Amino acid sequence: MNTLDEDVKIAERAMISYMDEYKEASEIWKTLENKAQVTIAVAGVFLAAVFSFSRDAGVDCRVKLLLSLTLIAILVALLCALWVLKSTTYDVPFDSGSTMKKARELLAPVYARGEPGSRYLELISQLASGFEDSLKTIDAVNETKEQRLSFAYVLLVLASLFATAAAMTQLAVH
Repeated sequence: MNTLDEDVKIAERAMISYMDEYKEASEIWKTLENKAQVTIAVAGVFLAAVFSFSRDAGVDCRVKLLLSLTLIAILVALLCALWVLKSTTYDVPFDSGSTMKKARELLAPVYARGEPGSRYLELISQLASGFEDSLKTIDAVNETKEQRLSFAYVLLVLASLFATAAAMTQLAVH
């Protein structure tokens, strides 16, 4: 086995690693979006409950304050979850058209021909570079999405605590 064959095998293995990592990052992206949809549904249920509870004519001032805090927490959680869904900048390293364009450039007669197989290594190198850039973008967005969802979850827990306190206060008053 010559060194070029070895270089090609190493480069191909690196590409497989990039593709696996990209697939995993894509799955994380989808999971975060699914969780955001569930968070929006839960926030919607909480909103309906708060409006239903607040229609009661005999609501005490303390209960109104707690319901207001509940409403604010729910609305901010809803905005966080919506932001997660809005972040749709999905960076694709190379689609088939871009890959074919790179391959044509490397196969063009004007491209300097080195050892046989060196153009293949160049193509793998360019594709790997695209994957690396895409992964940086996706990982950064996934991290931000995760932070926003975590914040939304905390707000929903606070909203449920405020709603429980409002209900208990209302029961104590009546």
